[in-house]
Amino acid sequence: GRADQAATAGLLLALGLSALFLIPMPEAQLFISLLFYIKVAYAFAVDHYLAAGSAAQGGGA
Repeated sequence: GRADQAATAGLLLALGLSALFLIPMPEAQLFISLLFYIKVAYAFAVDHYLAAGSAAQGGGA
């Protein structure tokens, strides 16, 4: 599963960034949109529960 998730995430990131260039907008707005898209894609890619799951399996602390 994890290798497929990384490939899918890369594909969606590439498609999203490419789609932003197809939308007519001023360069400044395009730059801000690119930064926002990367921020959102990174936020969804982070495993927020990895540390919590490890602590629960290890018996705490």
